[in-house]
Amino acid sequence: TTDISREDLGVSDEIENKYGKTDVFNVAVFGVDTRDADSFKGLSDTIMIVSIDAKNKNVKIVSILRDSYVAIDGRKNQKITHAYSFGGAPLAIKTINENFNMNITDYATINFYKLAEAIDILGGIDIDITEDERLELNNIGDDDNPNFQYVEKSGMVHLTGEQASVYSRIRKRDSDNARVDRQIGRASCRERV
Repeated sequence: TTDISREDLGVSDEIENKYGKTDVFNVAVFGVDTRDADSFKGLSDTIMIVSIDAKNKNVKIVSILRDSYVAIDGRKNQKITHAYSFGGAPLAIKTINENFNMNITDYATINFYKLAEAIDILGGIDIDITEDERLELNNIGDDDNPNFQYVEKSGMVHLTGEQASVYSRIRKRDSDNARVDRQIGRASCRERV
């Protein structure tokens, strides 16, 4: 592994001094859209900050919309999704830190293939889907894989990893906000930036 400096990540002593030491640990999570199962390069179509509060024993997930227009170091202002493709996790983290006054140093990156594998390892996932989501899921899945296993009904369904991964990518039937809802769940505790 390569050592990455605090400066490379946009970590600010000013922010650290302002808030001091807390029991909250933040991790950036990037979901990259790639057609190569072993690649972790490309646009970060999913950008989340997972905040773990050890003192109060809770976890919050904040999603940053991939089309958020921000300053990216060394580039002109543009969509935040591009930062990861320009400079990998270090530039993507720096972009988050500098635009949202964070001091994140840790991250995880997953691609859609690995997401599907992880869900399959867990035995699949139960999700309540609308009829529009079902139709789009089958349409996208069929484009990606001619042997895609169609979802036969809407409502509460059990999805395989591949189906759930495709479900998390749906955005043309509604909006990027709805896509974020699909990615982090429709829980009442979610927030968006």
